[in-house]
Amino acid sequence: MLPNGNRDRAGSVLNGLTFQQQQVNFILGHSIQSLYQHMVKEPIPEHLQALAERLNRKAFLENSPQPEARVDET
Repeated sequence: MLPNGNRDRAGSVLNGLTFQQQQVNFILGHSIQSLYQHMVKEPIPEHLQALAERLNRKAFLENSPQPEARVDET
């Protein structure tokens, strides 16, 4: 790990890499992308799609404003 002076605001150490390290990262990134590219093009399985929809509905309900409860002052 590089000293804090060599880090950018996001905490990334990419700026401190040598040219050879940058080349290795580039080659690895493209290799991994070519290996898994077919998986990205596949449709999402139905059971995972259903789960994602349930999670989205739950998140929507939790984040939507709830009607305020009325308090009778009689």
